[in-house]
Amino acid sequence: MKTILNGKTALSSAINNKRTYKQQRILAFSRLIVACLGVVLSLLLIDRLEKGLIISLALVVCYTSVLFFSKAPNSLSTRPAIFAAIIDTILIFMVCYYSGGLNSPFLLAFLFPVVVCATSPSFPELLLLIAISTLALLLLGITGGFDISTFLCMAITLVASGTLIYILVYNEFQILSSYVIRDGLTGLYTHQYFYDQLNVLVNNTPQPTMFSLIMIDLDDFKRLNDEHGHLEGDRVLKQVADTIKNSVRESDIVARYGGDEFGIILPGVGYELCSTVVERLRSSIIALGHFNHVSIGSALYPDEADEIYQLVDLADIRMYEEKKESRCSL
Repeated sequence: MKTILNGKTALSSAINNKRTYKQQRILAFSRLIVACLGVVLSLLLIDRLEKGLIISLALVVCYTSVLFFSKAPNSLSTRPAIFAAIIDTILIFMVCYYSGGLNSPFLLAFLFPVVVCATSPSFPELLLLIAISTLALLLLGITGGFDISTFLCMAITLVASGTLIYILVYNEFQILSSYVIRDGLTGLYTHQYFYDQLNVLVNNTPQPTMFSLIMIDLDDFKRLNDEHGHLEGDRVLKQVADTIKNSVRESDIVARYGGDEFGIILPGVGYELCSTVVERLRSSIIALGHFNHVSIGSALYPDEADEIYQLVDLADIRMYEEKKESRCSL
């Protein structure tokens, strides 16, 4: 039961608030272009370049060049957007400080990190960056000529731009994520998201983290559909989904694997506790009164399998073995 997961990496990046490698490269290129434009504008607009400004521009060019010309994904870029945005803000502050303070021709550059951060679905990070940027503007005014109108105009521009972009992007993100990670009928996670989270647990952690995997198949569900119709079958699936969710922890990942099959990931759960959960699930589903037997298989990572598909196959095989045994006993 192997499935090719097209777009898995992109989905994981979006949901976990991390950018893909392609997005990192685009941002790195944008930073480099902005840095080069800053150098050109300095030569054109400023008659006499101070030593501090030259050093600041050199730092900006070096920083953006390292990000862009590095072939491997930069460790800074793979962190949450706020870290890179804060560094951008500090460098912009330095350039503005040595080129006129609040009268600097580069003052609008403060918009760049705010706009970039606003495209990330994390409002607290955006608020933090806006606060840092506003503080930087205040310091520029204190250390130089304080122009209250310039300060207020720029601060309002940062808040308005960041908030507007965030609202537009985040609304789209909510719509996209609701369609991508949630099954429309049961409200459980989708098959895609199920594998995506397995990939995170197995491949994206520095040390192996123990977890249990459970696969559930509703025996004779086809018969129920044939005898009572698909609307009744849908109602039963919703009922079973709610029962499964109520039988596990909120931190556990419950997915509709396909049709009348369900997959559950139990982080930090070992063999004994998993067996207890399996029996609780079986009795709870049978108690609904629609099925005489429910086939359930489980597998433990990393003790029984240390690769995603091997783990799923093992739980799947045990589930179908139980199904065969149930049919033979009839």
